[in-house]
Parts: sequence; C-alpha cells; structure tokens
Amino acid sequence: MQRQSVAVVLASLVLGAGCGAPVDSDETVGEISEAVVAAPLGAAYCEIPVTGKGVKALEDDYLPHVITCENGGAGLEALKAQAIAARSVAYYSMATKGSICDGQGCQVYSCGAAPQAKHFQAVKETAGQYLSFAGALTYGFYVAGDTNTGGPSCHGSGGSTEGYVTYNFGKTGGAVKQTSLGYVGPPGFGQNRGCMGQWGARCLEKSGWGFMDILRFYYGSDISVLKANGACTGGCEPTACNGSKIVSPCGTGDCAVYGATCVNDSKGVRCASVFCPAIGQKKVCVNDKLIGDCNDGGISTGDCSVYGAACVDDSAGARCVSVFCADKPQKAHDVCLPNGQLAHCTNLGGISAEDCPASKPCTQTATGAECGAPKPPAGGGGGGAGGASGSGGASGGEAGEAGAAGAAGDFGSGGALQGGGGVATGSGGSGQKTKVIGGDDASGCATTPMRGSAPGAAPLFSLLGLWLMARRSARRNDR
Repeated sequence: MQRQSVAVVLASLVLGAGCGAPVDSDETVGEISEAVVAAPLGAAYCEIPVTGKGVKALEDDYLPHVITCENGGAGLEALKAQAIAARSVAYYSMATKGSICDGQGCQVYSCGAAPQAKHFQAVKETAGQYLSFAGALTYGFYVAGDTNTGGPSCHGSGGSTEGYVTYNFGKTGGAVKQTSLGYVGPPGFGQNRGCMGQWGARCLEKSGWGFMDILRFYYGSDISVLKANGACTGGCEPTACNGSKIVSPCGTGDCAVYGATCVNDSKGVRCASVFCPAIGQKKVCVNDKLIGDCNDGGISTGDCSVYGAACVDDSAGARCVSVFCADKPQKAHDVCLPNGQLAHCTNLGGISAEDCPASKPCTQTATGAECGAPKPPAGGGGGGAGGASGSGGASGGEAGEAGAAGAAGDFGSGGALQGGGGVATGSGGSGQKTKVIGGDDASGCATTPMRGSAPGAAPLFSLLGLWLMARRSARRNDR
C-alpha cells in the first residue's frame, strides 16, 4: 500500500434512523495519515470489528444496520447505492485500521432502528460490491445534502452539507470533481471521486434511475463497481414467509411496512408490492400522481405531478399524461402552451414542444394549433363559429377576431390555458429525462381578452337611453 499524509473529514452528516429525517450535527475534521488501498481487493471482508459493539458479520449484520441508520427511508435503488458506498467505507477502514467506529465519525451502526426486508435485500443484491477507480479502492463519501433536493435535475441548492456533494454525471477521468470531505489529489485520483447526496439519491430514484446511474451521477460516469470474492458475498438468503413477514437467518422483516406482501415462488422468497404482479414487468398507477415500474413484485416509483402530468391507467397502459393533452388522450394533436410554444401531444398523452418564430406566434386552429396560422378574415361574419368554444363571436365586421379568440377555447373560456405552470417534454412516463416548460405567469395560465357584443352595440344602447330620457321629459312637460 502506498501511504501519504492527507486531510480527511472524519464524519458525514447522515439521515435519521430509518425515517429519512436529517440529523443536524457539526462535521469533524482532522489531519491523519491515510493509505491508498489498491484494487481489486484480494478477498472480501466478511467480519468487521465495530468499536464498542464487538465483531459483526459485515454482509449479514453490519451493512443492513448501517444503511438503515444512514438512509433507511429511501427506496431500493437508492439503498443499493448506499450499500455500495457504505461497503467501500467499511472495506477501506478494514484495510487501513482493521476496525471501524460506530457513529458519525465513521458510519452509524447502532441507531435504535432494526433493519427491514428492503435493507437486507439492498445489501444482498450488491453483496461484495465496492467502488474503484484507477487501481484504487474509492472511498464512498456521502452526506445528507439539501433536504429540498428535487425537480428534474435533482440538484440541491442549500443546507449545511450540500457544499460537499459533487455532481459528476457525464464526467470522466480528471474532469471528475473531488469532494473537500477528503484528500483532494491530482486530477484522476482514484481514492476521492466525489460525494453522494442522500436526498438527491432519493430524488433520482423517484425519477426512475437505477443504483448504478445514481453512483455515476455523483462519482463520475467512469466509476467502477468491483465485487470482492468470499464466503460471505452470497448474502443473507431469505428462507420462508410468515404472513407478510420475510424470514432469514439474519432476522425477520415485515414486508407490510413497505406496502408489500411476502411471496415465495419460483423467483424465491421476497417482498412483492401490493400494486404489482408477483412475476413479470408492468407499469402501474399507485395513485393519480405516482407511476410505478414493477419488476417481479418489486416497485420503483416516479412522480408524474412533478412534470405537470397525471398518472393514467387505461387500455393503453399506465403512463404520465400531460394536463395540456388530457382533453384528447386518444388522438395526436397540437396545442399552444402558455409560454407561446407549440406543443405536440401524442395519442398517449405524452408531449414535446418547439419554439415558434417571433413573426409567427403559436395560434390555435380549428384542428389544433400551429406557428403563424392565419387569422380568419375580418368582416362577413366568418369568424363567429370559432367563438363557440371560447368567448363567442358575433357575425359581421370584426366578429372574425372574436371567433379566433374562441378557437383557443378548447382549453377554457376565451382561449385560457389552465395548467399547473409546468409541463415535461418527452413521451411521458416513468423515468423520462424531461425539460420543464414554465407558464407565462405565476399561475401558469395565459388568457385571451374576452370581447362582448359587436362594435357599434354600445353607441346604439347609448342613443336608445337618450331617446327614452327625452321621451319621459316630454311627457312631464305635457302634464
């Protein structure tokens, strides 16, 4: 092992015991002598001495407890990423010290929360896997990050530990940003490849990202995940179901805690979501906002409402349907969005958008919308029919303009487009990389001014009023 003096942050801010609440505490920084551990490792570490707790089975006891305490409220894919990062930290500690402490100075093993089925599953499905780059064991730095991390980018913007998080998706080699939590080496240094944000990992999973892409998002697109061989890397095999509980030599977890039931079939003993078939893949609507991807009973979810859409499950299957396209879900058509873009709705409710030239603004037509569609000719009453779906057009004169406003009325009176202020481009559905399109104002609505009677009606009523007043005055004089 090559040794060098480095500055290492000894603690990371972690999530609360199994519930996802962040734990607020100060970071501890110290100067210590650390080693660069070569990879691949010769063998897996199957046991780990934990200070004050004794020797623990690393795969079957230590790691399930750690990911429960560190990010226990996350879903399965984020927990897998957490397990690989935590195993990398544990392996590094074993290779350099032969033990690990229990607490934020290392990793939290004891927090009062017992591991459940999904925690055992996340460890089992990543058994022996650890981070590596450029012939070194990569230290899996992680912190809570921004509690408000969300949106399609899943980037945080505030919080006491967000500054340590690195966003390295698409970056490779020396371009990967290292985190100041550890020793910052030369570009391409294999031991420090950045830091994962735990709230961000949850956000990515909800957008349909798997654990490997979550790891690449934070540690670089060229991060390697290697597997250490050993007697323990087969994981902890569940053996039976006891009602909704899953039983294994490592303990018992209750699938019902996660809205699932225990299943024992040809795929083995596992938790299967109540929304999913036990075998096979399927998209389902968990509710009007959440869309789920089922895989042999397991489920990961995405939030359609983030993209201004709703989850719809009909003969075409479960999918996110844009609120701007929902009026004609079975027919492809074009609409004008509140921000002036021309949107193309698919027959399944997905949506994509394009900008119209300034000289050719988006205009609603009788059959949909287009950039720079001609207005109905003025006069002759030709525009009145369009008003039937909007504000209504009168015949003759400028009634054609009133009718044009009415054509947009497919979406509301007077051509108003009522929406949530944002819509995702793309085909819709779970896991789409999407662009959010904002509304013209805070409400996300663009309105077309309403017109009432045809020009000349107001003067006519005024003359009629003057005539009535004169008539009454004449009658009083006759008395």
